[in-house]
Amino acid sequence: MTRFTESGATLVLNTTARPNWLQSPRDTKVDPTNILSGKANGKRRVLRYLRRRGDNPPTIEGIVDTTGADVSQTTAENAIRLFEGQGWVTKHDTGSKEYFYEWTA
Repeated sequence: MTRFTESGATLVLNTTARPNWLQSPRDTKVDPTNILSGKANGKRRVLRYLRRRGDNPPTIEGIVDTTGADVSQTTAENAIRLFEGQGWVTKHDTGSKEYFYEWTA
């Protein structure tokens, strides 16, 4: 075991085995609101709406509806694509042309 007594020393760890005390960036979940730009208010509304729905996932039409997130069709679709790509939303097939979108993050 090596001990460093000099303050400000840098430890370089070159191994494929990662100690338990060292957190991997892959272990850290990103808060969805942190990756949205300051101009992404519509996507934030979709995000909050999906989180509130919980076990009752909406369709795109439900998200666009004024009782939902009250955003445009394009904003809702873009938000859903982004959230799906991040693994935060799961798309459920209804057997028709509609899909339900469930918040899973």
